[in-house]
Amino acid sequence: MQHVWPWLRPYADKLVRKGASRVGLPGGGDALAELVGGDELASLCAGLVRVARRDDLAELVAQQPT
Repeated sequence: MQHVWPWLRPYADKLVRKGASRVGLPGGGDALAELVGGDELASLCAGLVRVARRDDLAELVAQQPT
């Protein structure tokens, strides 16, 4: 929805915040928006929801070099 309706940005629901926490990112919508461009926030949030729902993805991200 944030991609279609930009006025909803930045918003981070419970699953987005959980995914962000799992990979060491800030959990607030404003803080996440600072990490990416406006149109990319929806994609970031979608990825974080996937990480929140799947333990194996969180582990995979944690293994990536910084």
